[in-house]
Amino acid sequence: MAELKLMLVGMSGVGKSAAGNTILGREEFKSDTSPSSLTLETDGGEGEVCGRRVTVVDTPGLDSTELPKEKLREKMQTAVALCDRKPHAVLLVIQLGRFTEKESRVMEILQELFSTRVNEYTMVLFTYGDRLKKKTIDEFISTDTNLQQLLRKCGNRYHVFNNQQMENSSQVSELLKKIDEMVTTEMKTTEEGGLKERRRRGGAEGKQQSNEWRIVLVGKTGVGNCEAGNTILGREEFEAELSSSSVTSECRKERGEVDGREVVVVNTPGLFDKKLNNDQIIKQCISMSSPGPHVFLLVIQLDTFKKEEQKTVEIIQEIFSAELAKYTMVLFTHGDKLKGKTIEDFLSKSKELAEFTDKCRGGYHVFNNEDKQKRSQVTELLKKIDKMVRINGGGCYTNEMYEKAEAIIIENIRIQKQKEAYKEFTNRELEEMAQKAAYKAMQSQVPVKKSKYCFMQ
Repeated sequence: MAELKLMLVGMSGVGKSAAGNTILGREEFKSDTSPSSLTLETDGGEGEVCGRRVTVVDTPGLDSTELPKEKLREKMQTAVALCDRKPHAVLLVIQLGRFTEKESRVMEILQELFSTRVNEYTMVLFTYGDRLKKKTIDEFISTDTNLQQLLRKCGNRYHVFNNQQMENSSQVSELLKKIDEMVTTEMKTTEEGGLKERRRRGGAEGKQQSNEWRIVLVGKTGVGNCEAGNTILGREEFEAELSSSSVTSECRKERGEVDGREVVVVNTPGLFDKKLNNDQIIKQCISMSSPGPHVFLLVIQLDTFKKEEQKTVEIIQEIFSAELAKYTMVLFTHGDKLKGKTIEDFLSKSKELAEFTDKCRGGYHVFNNEDKQKRSQVTELLKKIDKMVRINGGGCYTNEMYEKAEAIIIENIRIQKQKEAYKEFTNRELEEMAQKAAYKAMQSQVPVKKSKYCFMQ
């Protein structure tokens, strides 16, 4: 096996980060003695270990008091995504001499966060093996029935790291051998079932789609959608010219091989063009990139982004709902106009734009128009897209998602109009009540003229 993807899980303070550093042979993750979890974010590192490529993903403590349950679940899903949705092994880190009652139920916690099959590729990694002193690990396990029960759930797979021998590479090579054995066994068990499933799904077609990026370019008129598409494909495919009106009048799709992978680029007419319907554009580009785009590249031109154009971001935010933002990345063009400044410096001057890029799961990327031939900027873009796709579970944005989001927006607008109508009615009613009260007060102040015919003189 050429590459391994490993995910570290466990309670707070058991040494997950230190174990990750030991595997990679460098200080990749923040590690220190602490009663609480130092890791609150999912983080990944990769490197060459024992002559092979190894990816290690560190995760927050399963008992972290600083992360709500749903937030922890989200971090764990991100960890799986960073392993391309298929970690070869989940390393359950347990500190020798600190096996608590809660840790004895850790497998149930993992099954709740992931799936009931997580135990099939889980291995226990004991840290602080130096605490065994003259005992063997088997002798230590034999004294704790709860630990024996946990290990049975993991197929009795375990390994020990000696914290006083972190520089000893043999303990890492032994771990990788055990993982290889576990993976090989699992592959043999599921090979026949997996083959049948691939045949059922259509084999070649499924393989083609899994190796394909589908990209949709959107943006205001004249920001450089066409140039961006040409830069990605590495050839002049889309018509690009300076114009105050949209050169592209309809969605157009082109494909090509980029960095050894099939890429489909759909270019769209300028958003917010008064002659065009934004909703129709989005629906058409989703249809043309069937079953849906992996990413929407929202193109913004750096050298023309002025204060008055920040209002455009508000319009964009209305179209790009929370769900759509998960499949969106901002692509800044004319990066040469930064003139030595960083893109972060630029974003710091526009609160609205900075907040919008934060909402986009793909973040942002910059194209330098003076260096179109530099393919590294395209390679970096595709890496960011690939990471976003993994975090999204490998899926794409479908027309059904857009229609659902559209229905929610329409419903919200209806509710808002109802509230405004009610508020207007209430204000009018209060005004009428105030007028009546004022009239009564005025009447009470008018003196009553006595009549000579009145008996009560």
